Amino acid sequence: FVFGDSYCTKHFLSGQEIRRFETTEPCAILALPLAVSTDMRTVGIQHGGFMRLIQIDKELAIGQTATVVERVLRDLQPQAWRVGALITIRDGTGRDFRARVIALSPGYCEVVAFEAFGGSVESPVVIRLLQALPKKERLEWIIEKTTELGVSWIVPFESERSITLSERDLPQKKSHRWQDIAVKAARQCRRAVVPRVHRVITFAEALERFRVNGLNLLLWEGDRCDDFRSALSLQNKSVRDVTLVVGPEGGFSPHEVETARRHGYTLVGLGRRILRTETAAMAAIAIVQYELGDLNGKGRPSFR
Repeated sequence: FVFGDSYCTKHFLSGQEIRRFETTEPCAILALPLAVSTDMRTVGIQHGGFMRLIQIDKELAIGQTATVVERVLRDLQPQAWRVGALITIRDGTGRDFRARVIALSPGYCEVVAFEAFGGSVESPVVIRLLQALPKKERLEWIIEKTTELGVSWIVPFESERSITLSERDLPQKKSHRWQDIAVKAARQCRRAVVPRVHRVITFAEALERFRVNGLNLLLWEGDRCDDFRSALSLQNKSVRDVTLVVGPEGGFSPHEVETARRHGYTLVGLGRRILRTETAAMAAIAIVQYELGDLNGKGRPSFR
């Protein structure tokens, strides 16, 4: 199945037929190649129009091979379409494996599993980072590091005190590379999924589109805000959807803070020290992953 997300174009694949539609709700789309056998069929999981996960429906073991559809592999990691490339693959029991491409043929490739992770390498929490456009090349750094920390969405936006996309791309256009940075970072840290880097939108649009039923938090340095720990209190331990909003170098304007409050966002602080925007994003995501996700020692992360 191919899972989509809000405000994205989805595709129904049936033979040669492709139909597109717009949706504001998550959906599931059957997308199985007709020539793949039922015990070896490959399933791609899509998030926001970007292929994120390679999964087969049978149980896998180290040393076993599996067949991956060319289209799925190219969408997830175009650079992996070569013999010897490494990918992360999930079997029918939900376990993740490290696999190597060992053979290529028209339409398909064969991979062999050589390392088992024991479970899923993905956090149980879906984190959407709404990030005001920072100066210089800080967003590239934010994309790389937040991908390693396990975010699912990275949504850059323009705010009253941030730079604009045109100003950001004036010296040299680099915004087209943002999704590639996420792909490379996901591959480096051996994630099973690749976060979606959204196009640049306005602050108001980001608040509206990415508000979730779980926790909606806006980082603010003002006095009238909740403690971060209180927002992640015991009654919220079962939350599996979190949206974090991080402002620009100059912070949010009072009008923007009030707008976020009206949209149902909780204002939270990270202490008395004023953090750079990239530092605030890293700290907030790490705290959420520790309290609600898999960054609490149980997943035994490795460091490089």
